[in-house]
Amino acid sequence: MTYGSAASAYRKTELVTSSDPKQLILMLYDGAIRFLEQARAGVLSGDIRRRGENLSRVLAIIGELNACLNMDAGGETAEFLRGLYMYMLTELPKVSLDNNIETVDKSMRYLKELRKLWEQRVMGRGESGSEARVAPSSSSEGQRSQTLSFAV
Repeated sequence: MTYGSAASAYRKTELVTSSDPKQLILMLYDGAIRFLEQARAGVLSGDIRRRGENLSRVLAIIGELNACLNMDAGGETAEFLRGLYMYMLTELPKVSLDNNIETVDKSMRYLKELRKLWEQRVMGRGESGSEARVAPSSSSEGQRSQTLSFAV
């Protein structure tokens, strides 16, 4: 490892470890969305490696988001997020077998909405005052909307 690459790696590590935990969650959502976009491109182009590597990265991030949930303090919101994360952790690996772009798109919509809500509700940026909803779209996920509010 050269001095330049070691210094760069150190700066990246310092940024991540010294960041606000709220900002780290936002970064995880950003990464998951970016990798899911790459996986989608891999599905559409037939690039198995691109699809697989990026799905793997998305699943690792979603797994981390799921592991970080505080079920005791989070109440119904944490339960809802756990269900949503478990849905994605169960369904996204199947994309490697069936190339189902609808599963990718649905997960993308969920992640983008969760990112937006996190930024608005937890970090206090963007729009405020309106209830944000994530509505499952198929009967297997339920027919009711779930209001999300985050408490930190």
